Amino acid sequence: LAPRRGEGSESKVFEAAPIGAFSDWLRAAPERRFLAYLNFQATHYPYVIPETRTPLYQPSEIDFPTTYLHYPADKISLMENRFYNALHEVDSAVGEVVELLKAAGVWQETILLMVSDHGEAFYEHGVPTHGTMLLEEQIRTAALVRLPGASARVVTEPVSVLDLVPAVVDFLELPPHGNFQGREHILAPDYSAKGRPLLFTIQGITQEDALLLDEWKLLLNYDRRVRALFNLANDPGEHQNLAPSQPAKLAELDRQLSSLLLGQLSYYREQGWEQGWYPPKLP
Repeated sequence: LAPRRGEGSESKVFEAAPIGAFSDWLRAAPERRFLAYLNFQATHYPYVIPETRTPLYQPSEIDFPTTYLHYPADKISLMENRFYNALHEVDSAVGEVVELLKAAGVWQETILLMVSDHGEAFYEHGVPTHGTMLLEEQIRTAALVRLPGASARVVTEPVSVLDLVPAVVDFLELPPHGNFQGREHILAPDYSAKGRPLLFTIQGITQEDALLLDEWKLLLNYDRRVRALFNLANDPGEHQNLAPSQPAKLAELDRQLSSLLLGQLSYYREQGWEQGWYPPKLP
C-alpha cells in the first residue's frame, strides 16, 4: 500500500448525537418542506457501539493488537461480530428517526433514502476495512428508497450512488440540477444497466480507478502497478485475473475508463466550478 497522502485526524460520534440534534431541529422547524441529512458512523472500524448497549453477536471484545489496515486473521469472525453489532445499532437509529417523523406527523409525506458510501472487507482479498481496493466487497452496497405512495420492489440492476438524488428529484417532478452526474430514471420499471459503464475511484490510502461494464470489471492501481480484469458472471469473487488472456476486452474497457476519467479530470483541472460550469454527466 502507498503511504497515506497528507495528514489529518478522524473522530466519530455515536448515533444518539445526530438523532438528538435532528429531534431538536424537527421540533423547532417551521411547517414547510425540509431536507435533513444524518450521518451514522457505527459501522466504521473499529465498529464501536455505546457501552450501554448489549452486543447481540459474541464474542466481540478486542483484546489483541489491531489497526485500520491489519488485525490477526484468526480474529475475522470476532471483527465480523463487531460489524454486525454496529449494523444493528444503525438499524435501530434509523428506526428512531422514523418514529420521530411519525410523531411530527410528517412520515406519510417523507421520502427516506438510506445508502452507504462503500462496503467493507474482511480479508476476502488479504486486507480488511475499505479504501484499499475497488473489489466487490468494498464497493458494492445496498440502498433503500422509501417513496410515499410507491409500491415496494427490488431493483437488481447496478446503479451508482450518483443516481439516487436525481432519482428522488425526478420522483418529485422537479427539474434536474446541472450538477447531477447520474441517471434519474433508475426507478423506472424498464431501467437497465446493460451497456452502461460505471466508474469507481480511490484517491487516499491508495490510488485506483475501476470500470464496471455489464459482467466485466477493470481495475487499475497506480501505486501497486496492477492491472486486473474480472468476469463477474463467472468469477463473482474476483479471484481470476483475465487481463493476460483477454487483451481485446482489456483494451476496450481501458479506452472507456480513460475517456471517462479524461472528462472528469479536465473539469477539475480547469476548476470549472469557478467558471460556473457544471461537471460532465456520466453515462
